[in-house]
Amino acid sequence: MKNLLLIVLLLITSCQKNSLTRREERSLGIIQDALQTYTFLLPKLEVKDSLLIKSYNEEGLKLAQLVHQTDTIKRYNYVLTQIKQQPDYANIICSDLAEIILSGRNNAKNFTGELTKLSQQHPNSGFVYYLQALILRKEKQYAQAVNQVDKAISHDKYVGEYYETKGRMLEKLGQPMQAIQSYDSAGQYMSAQHNLLYRKAIAYDQLDMHQQAIQNMTQLIDLMEEPHREDTENKEESQSDRQFGINQRQIAKFNREFDINFAKILYYNTRGDFYFKNHDTDKACKDWLKARQLSGNVTSEYIEKYCTGKE
Repeated sequence: MKNLLLIVLLLITSCQKNSLTRREERSLGIIQDALQTYTFLLPKLEVKDSLLIKSYNEEGLKLAQLVHQTDTIKRYNYVLTQIKQQPDYANIICSDLAEIILSGRNNAKNFTGELTKLSQQHPNSGFVYYLQALILRKEKQYAQAVNQVDKAISHDKYVGEYYETKGRMLEKLGQPMQAIQSYDSAGQYMSAQHNLLYRKAIAYDQLDMHQQAIQNMTQLIDLMEEPHREDTENKEESQSDRQFGINQRQIAKFNREFDINFAKILYYNTRGDFYFKNHDTDKACKDWLKARQLSGNVTSEYIEKYCTGKE
């Protein structure tokens, strides 16, 4: 009976793979490698299922259900559907699983031996090399970490998270131009550009290329100021929501808006600093004052010194 089910699964997998593009097929392989690695390390994880489910976004909740899905065909079909809908779905999976595995509650060093075994058993799994790179980054061994993430990229070039991680480590190594090139590569495979624009702006600032830094921050601020699409579906509150008088969607919206407001304060302040370095005090003050307004009138010595009377 088990052999029959395996044959059916292989037939379904074979038929579905024929309909995939080359990138989709590789993304499927990347996700399978990542889930296999997670499953292998699961006995050593101190993180409980509740922490996995308590994710930062809806996709994380789906991931929580996915990695514990015992029905292989359902899990495969779910992944396949997501890949078709989201070209960078492999990036989401790898990022979320890496965060779970290397969270503060786990001692990353405990996984070194297991990851070495895995890299020998599955030498084409980029995710294993990526985890090794993150462990080395925690140990501040940035050059060795770059070598490991390069191995990950050589196997899985479609995961933008790998390029972004490499960029951050190159910044630590004092190589901002190479970091920018890595962020540009990440942008080809990631739908969310916010963090990449911010990191590029910081790297340009390190190179004293303030105009380019300003351009990236302006793109980022424009993205943040765009109206965020709300869930327009008319969904009723659940019985449990009504019972406790809580609308979970309103809480989620509040949390999202709080995060957005915090980010705007950082971004306006940062662009203001870049304008100031570029000898444009008027625009610097405009951004600093905007950040002060968003923060509830928290002021700074720069505003007091350079922006008096410009409100």
